[in-house]
Amino acid sequence: MTEPEHIHEALHHLLTLVEGHHVVVGLGSTLIHALNAEVPSLRGDEPGDLLLLTHRLIQTVALGLSLAAERDLFLHHQGHDLTGYRDGAENPKGDDISPIALVQEGKPGLRGSSSLAVQTWRHDWHKLSMLKEPE
Repeated sequence: MTEPEHIHEALHHLLTLVEGHHVVVGLGSTLIHALNAEVPSLRGDEPGDLLLLTHRLIQTVALGLSLAAERDLFLHHQGHDLTGYRDGAENPKGDDISPIALVQEGKPGLRGSSSLAVQTWRHDWHKLSMLKEPE
């Protein structure tokens, strides 16, 4: 567990290891705000906006470099995907959720449980950016 009162000391020790060649450290907005500091070029608190910025950076170097792997999970603009589409709008709400989302009968230990399916998709960001919203 981190102790907020030790932030300055921890950063001082970290600076002894960071030399800008082999070791580089990125500081997020939460830490910057905790230090009551400002970094003019620090970009955004919304994970989706940061991911979109990352993909613009990746496109910039695409001729010579490629991203090997990336796995980000977050809620983007109240549940919309990065194209603006809101999936799940027809999902049940309120009291209608439990009978559908939770196992109602079955072996002991399963009743009341649920499962999650996770899929990994490869997106063609260039083609997606060319589509009109209804498409």
